[in-house]
Amino acid sequence: MNLLKNNLQWQTIQPLLRQPVNSEQSQQYGRLIYCIEIDDQTYWVKRQQQGISSQHEQWFDNEIKHYQSLSTRSSKILVPFEIVYDENSRFNTPTSKHDSSSLILIENAAPLFEVENSAYTQMQTCPHNEFSNVVNLLLHSLDALLSIHEQGWVHADLKREHFRILNGQPKLIDFEQMFHFECHPQVSTHGTPRYMAPELFHGESKSQASDIYALGIIWLEWLNQYSIRKKSYIDWAKWHCQQLKVEIIRPFSDLTPVLQQMLMKNKSQRLDNIYQLKQILSEFV
Repeated sequence: MNLLKNNLQWQTIQPLLRQPVNSEQSQQYGRLIYCIEIDDQTYWVKRQQQGISSQHEQWFDNEIKHYQSLSTRSSKILVPFEIVYDENSRFNTPTSKHDSSSLILIENAAPLFEVENSAYTQMQTCPHNEFSNVVNLLLHSLDALLSIHEQGWVHADLKREHFRILNGQPKLIDFEQMFHFECHPQVSTHGTPRYMAPELFHGESKSQASDIYALGIIWLEWLNQYSIRKKSYIDWAKWHCQQLKVEIIRPFSDLTPVLQQMLMKNKSQRLDNIYQLKQILSEFV
């Protein structure tokens, strides 16, 4: 179990939940995110209010179940966490439906892929040494994704901020939309357009191949230290489906062919085998 060292209770946390830090748009769906500090340790807190959005309630319940399950079989990819319940609530057990008095408490961990970071710019002054370090970091992110893919799971919502690093180890967060490929979930149009594979804009369901595509976009932005911006969903659809040209700046331009294979528009042509990707990247180390 990858739980927090401190067994934090609802009575300790509740008074600290003052001002949500997530967008007003997500708050409209009952989603509340807080950043709190206890004993010099920073934590992220996620809550879901009931009776506002059944879809978001379902995703929240889904994430709680995945945290509990992953803690027993893939705990190495998890940031230390705790599921906290209000002891006075009638929904106070892990097996019952969770109300607004339950929350996911996650220990703060640094982002794995930062963009427009001055430290990244400085590291380009030592290309040979840092190139190896960069490739190793890419390999570590593949290991994190492999830990769920090899068990048949699709993360379904990979984005830059969902990759974290703690004590030198890559981590994944946010498992709201994760599903097993055998479950054949209903096609969902929900997603962050920045990371959506072309087939998702055409109504196909998410898959491990679309996970790889999203990871490719994450790498593309990080290696180029440039956050791609579009004005609308339609603009993103055109970019992914028609306009995307994969180019990596020096000193990492040798990685361009790898990204091109991960970001093939045709899913059947996309290199979505993590073992093959690791083998290719290992040749650069």
